[in-house]
Amino acid sequence: MKSSKSDPYLKLISEGIADRQSLKIFQKNIGYRFRSEALLVNAFVHRSFSSDTLQSNERLEFLGDSVLSLVISSFLYENFPTCDEGFLTRRRAALVCEESLYEIACEQGMDRLLIVGKSEQHSSGRFRKAPVADSVEALIGAVYLDGGWGQAQKLILRIFPVSSERLKHFDSLDPKTALQMFVQRQKKILPRYRLIRKTGPDHDALFFVEVLVGEERLGEGCGSSRKTAEIRAAAEAVAYLREKNLWIDYD
Repeated sequence: MKSSKSDPYLKLISEGIADRQSLKIFQKNIGYRFRSEALLVNAFVHRSFSSDTLQSNERLEFLGDSVLSLVISSFLYENFPTCDEGFLTRRRAALVCEESLYEIACEQGMDRLLIVGKSEQHSSGRFRKAPVADSVEALIGAVYLDGGWGQAQKLILRIFPVSSERLKHFDSLDPKTALQMFVQRQKKILPRYRLIRKTGPDHDALFFVEVLVGEERLGEGCGSSRKTAEIRAAAEAVAYLREKNLWIDYD
C-alpha cells in the first residue's frame, strides 16, 4: 500500500479530513474490512471535493451500479420464480431507487462520512440527498474491486431490505403511493397527513406525522423532514392493514 505521503486518499486521513476511527467502526458495522483503506476513502469523495490528484467516487459509483443491479436482479429471479418480468422490474426499481439508497446510506452512517466541497454542504450541515444515495453504489464498487464479486454480493444482501421477513411486507410502490391507491379504490377518498409535532432546532429537527383515512388513524412516522415522516407513517399504515388482512395489492 502507498504511504499517506504519496497516496492522496490516505492523506485525507492523515490530515483529519477522513476520520480513521469512524471508518473502522463503519467497516465493522457493514461486516467488511477493506484491504485498501485508500479505496474505502475514495468511495466517499464527492466530485465537489475532487482535484487533479484526487478522483471523485463517480467511477466507483458507475461500477457499483452495475454490480448492484445484477445482484438484486439475480436475487429477485431466484426468490420470485413465478413472477413475470414486469413484477421483477418494479421490485428492482423500488429497491435501488434514490429514496431507498438514501435510507440505506443513512442507516449505515454513510451520510456522516461523505467528503464534499462547500458548494454541496447546506448551511444546516446536511448534504443533498443525491450525493448521499450515490455513495452506496460507490461503496459497492469499492468492495467489488477490493474483495471481489462474492464480497460485494454479501454486502448488498446484508444492507438492502431483502430478507424474507422484510420482502413479505415489501411493495413495489413507495408506501405513500401504495396507500393512496388502496384508499382511493376502497374508500373513494385520499389519506390525510397531519403534523403532530416538531422537536429540536431547525438545523436538526424531527418531524412527527400521522396518517388518517377519514377520522381513523392508521399510522405514525418520524423523520428529519416532513416528507420522510409521511413516508414512514404510510409504511406503518400499510403494515397495519396487512396485519389485519385488509390489504390488497393494486400494482
